Amino acid sequence: MGFNKQQLALLEHNVLSTVYLERIYEKCKTQRPVLLEVLERILETKFEFEEIRQYAGLANLFSHLPQREAFILSDTCGNVDGSTGNPLSNVMFGKHESIIEYHPIPVAFQNGTSKLLLVQYDPKKIRSIGKIPERLESSLTFIKTGIIPMHPYAHKIINEGQLSPTSDNCLETFTLLSKRSLVPLMNDYQIKTSLPAQITSEIRTIDWIVARDVMHSSNIVSQLAQKQLLPEKLWVLLTQYMSQANNDDRTTFLIRDGLQDAVSNSAQKGIPKEFSPITACSLTTRNILTPGKTLMESMIEFGFDGMDLFKEISRAMIHSQLDLIRLGWIPDSHTQNVIYLFDFKRKKFAGILQRDAESEKLQLAKLELLGIQVPLANDINPKLLRNLVDGDKKLITLYLHHTIYMKHIVPMANLLHEKYSIDATILCEYVQQCLVEWKQKNADYNIEQDIDLSDRFYDRNLACKTLNIGEPPHYRLIQNHPLLPKHFD
Repeated sequence: MGFNKQQLALLEHNVLSTVYLERIYEKCKTQRPVLLEVLERILETKFEFEEIRQYAGLANLFSHLPQREAFILSDTCGNVDGSTGNPLSNVMFGKHESIIEYHPIPVAFQNGTSKLLLVQYDPKKIRSIGKIPERLESSLTFIKTGIIPMHPYAHKIINEGQLSPTSDNCLETFTLLSKRSLVPLMNDYQIKTSLPAQITSEIRTIDWIVARDVMHSSNIVSQLAQKQLLPEKLWVLLTQYMSQANNDDRTTFLIRDGLQDAVSNSAQKGIPKEFSPITACSLTTRNILTPGKTLMESMIEFGFDGMDLFKEISRAMIHSQLDLIRLGWIPDSHTQNVIYLFDFKRKKFAGILQRDAESEKLQLAKLELLGIQVPLANDINPKLLRNLVDGDKKLITLYLHHTIYMKHIVPMANLLHEKYSIDATILCEYVQQCLVEWKQKNADYNIEQDIDLSDRFYDRNLACKTLNIGEPPHYRLIQNHPLLPKHFD
């Protein structure tokens, strides 16, 4: 097929990693993940594993969990299949084959938690931006002494060159879906670490310039919230602090807010207490808690209306993303970055939590017109601004179609059609109407300056992107796509 050595190595590594995860999935048909034992100790309760496997059992479990534990359970156990829409499934490549052991599925199944190393550096050789939130100061006092929280795989790679001190101390943490973000055992904030390995198509070390852009984006989103300009029923977790040792990107880490700190148009921080946060991809992908049944199926058994879930989530995702495009802040809202909020008492979808305030693209001119203080263009990574100045709609349209339609909406539609025999035409027509409805309600704004509103669908191939086949951004156009309206009357 013409693959080069590097591509063949990635494919071989991918096969071995996939087999490793599939074996764990098979074991979970008869064994329960150790993570459940960890949560039992924290909550001082007992989960009857066989009850979780019963009719509506998983949804019933989520209905009783506190917010933090609901999020952790969905994020760590909820996705065996990897990035939604990637034909290569779980893509995690590193210098050492052991990299797959740091995937959240084996961590949750075998140990429940993972160790985040605390590595001592010379405080004089550490640089930082931002401020540690006041409520976290007591938990993060070690940072002031020159200690860097470091992913163990990063420490292994750095130590091969004898550039990193050894570590005798560590934090016990939960490994989240991104593989490099972790939550301390007894707290709710996140530590995002550098991971010098390829996940999907990129090496996940945190470049200092990119990290600085994250801080810029958090400041912009904070201002949008203060001015009550964010979409309704949208909450965002901000990044408050970043640091690095020895000018080495492999040591960079970020401190991200916890659930109780999420910002929205409300003056009150945090997501409402009655809402349960569940990572978007965990709704429809295979999980290690109920092999053979998705969480969405369990929620329907619990009393949620499947069609209502589809409609409410589709509408919320399409409308909120178009609202944000209009504002000028375009986040990366793929199904790992978005957390759905559910009201289990009312059995309703309740809103969206954006896991971070990072940007896929920024449109500074739009933001400035709204009174948002923005950094100078030359202080921002050109990647966040590219093509937008020239009026190129391709990247934003590709983002909307691939990230929102293909990753959020299509998996739900497939499940409803295949499991419950709901007519695919009805599902497609509703999605079409969501776009028409938004355009009609925003008649004062020409959204066609941002996205292509023809019936051409911008379909991205993540396998080509991962294997570096063809030219970026690795997409094709599909004419007369059933999810797109042919007219807006």
